[in-house]
Amino acid sequence: MSLAQQADLYMSQAVNRKRGPIGISSKSGYASFINKWIVPYLGTLDLADVKPSTVKPLVEKMVSEGLSASTINLVVGTVKRIVRSAVNEEGEPLYPRVWDNSWMDVPTINKADQDAPILAQNEVQESISRALGQDRSLYMLLAASGARIGEIQALRAKPVSDTDSYWNPDLGMLFIRSTFTHEKYQPWTKTDAGFREIDLHPAVN
Repeated sequence: MSLAQQADLYMSQAVNRKRGPIGISSKSGYASFINKWIVPYLGTLDLADVKPSTVKPLVEKMVSEGLSASTINLVVGTVKRIVRSAVNEEGEPLYPRVWDNSWMDVPTINKADQDAPILAQNEVQESISRALGQDRSLYMLLAASGARIGEIQALRAKPVSDTDSYWNPDLGMLFIRSTFTHEKYQPWTKTDAGFREIDLHPAVN
């Protein structure tokens, strides 16, 4: 079986499995890596031939194209997951590999170099003051809670099921259990750590 064929199987399994299915945004990300980089450069290879030595030239290509270290690591990680997803009837990998990122020269992610801009307090206050209607409450809640916008969009006044996110004004807390992504409701959070409770300042509550 080729890597391209296994990639299709991997995506189908990742979306439909009962244990930890990937979310909509993750599906979109993996699909873009597969279609843009993995299939064009490695797709015709038999799975048995997908090894560190065949992935290394792809790493070199992505570096030469100016991709960030974070993106390169995600692409390489996707290749690893696709190969690892090929298993026998006992669930054992058909093509076990030892992936040495140092040998493949995969760039190290430096968090200090990542683009993660933070608004100054006065900028946040100005945005809130200029907003109208429900947008003002939305901006204030995002700034005060640190929650993702999809998580805030999924909030209910009262929970209907165990997967519902909701606000408890008596406790002054947000209970995050779900999210919206690409305008679709997702009854789980982006990561396991996203399943959490957030204390609100009394004024915000």
